[in-house]
Amino acid sequence: MLKANAILLSLIFVPLFLAAQGKKSGGNFPLNHTISLNYQGGWSETDDFVLGAGLRYQIASPLNDSWQVGLQTGAENFNIAEGELLFPIFGMVTYQFNDGKQAPFIAAGGGYSFVALFSGEPDLGSEGGLGGEFQAGFRFKITESVKLLTSMGFRYQEATFLKRAVFTTNDVIFRDYQYRRIMLNLGLNF
Repeated sequence: MLKANAILLSLIFVPLFLAAQGKKSGGNFPLNHTISLNYQGGWSETDDFVLGAGLRYQIASPLNDSWQVGLQTGAENFNIAEGELLFPIFGMVTYQFNDGKQAPFIAAGGGYSFVALFSGEPDLGSEGGLGGEFQAGFRFKITESVKLLTSMGFRYQEATFLKRAVFTTNDVIFRDYQYRRIMLNLGLNF
């Protein structure tokens, strides 16, 4: 539980730190904020179709009218039934093709995802792993400063879960994931 609390605190601290850096520089470091929901589906190593969902927050700085770089974090369910969650921290690069009312974009990123168990069963050494994603989509201007984002992409993630099934068989359960999922995103950029 200590690991989960440390992860949640870092998810709050990093975006606040970056926002403070932007204010400290007198506004010369403009930041974009994006909050998005994603839905993922794909086949696992056991050929089972696995679904997941997540909530993400991204803070990014435009380099020019087309390019921006940022940091993305959030929480994703890896396996809801087993109480297995991911907390990714990814560096992201985005290219926007134009600045019209309907602006197509592509984005790519990668980083590390921390894991946590919320099933009430003892964690015997679960570990996160490397992950990455690619997405393509559109930004639709709602107002001059608010945009609706929609995208589709591909997500790769490694993670290991090791726990004891104390509520059923008392067996040690080991899952070594490498998933590849199609991802759908819907978000707001401001």
